[in-house]
Amino acid sequence: MVNVLVLFGEPVDQAAFDTHFTDVHRPMLTRLPGLEGYRVNEVAAAESGPRPYRLVLELQFPSQEAMQEGLNSDGGQEMARDYSHFASGGVTILFCESSGLAGSSA
Repeated sequence: MVNVLVLFGEPVDQAAFDTHFTDVHRPMLTRLPGLEGYRVNEVAAAESGPRPYRLVLELQFPSQEAMQEGLNSDGGQEMARDYSHFASGGVTILFCESSGLAGSSA
């Protein structure tokens, strides 16, 4: 399993961010080949200080190859271009692989 974590920084206009994410960006996920699932996590608070991120989007792919295919597809490129339309707080992307180092409570 390969996960892509997209961390959206605190936007300038939270209401506009939420509307665009829900109405425009989230539907783009259906056009991402190889995507097995996704999860949207709203960041409630940080351990200390202001929260650094508004949302964490977790994209789940079965393999490295499927992830590359999905992100390089027309749908993946469309999603990447869309960040500039609403992610005024910036975007950080992390690529993660499941390993035997951590347990699972699923």
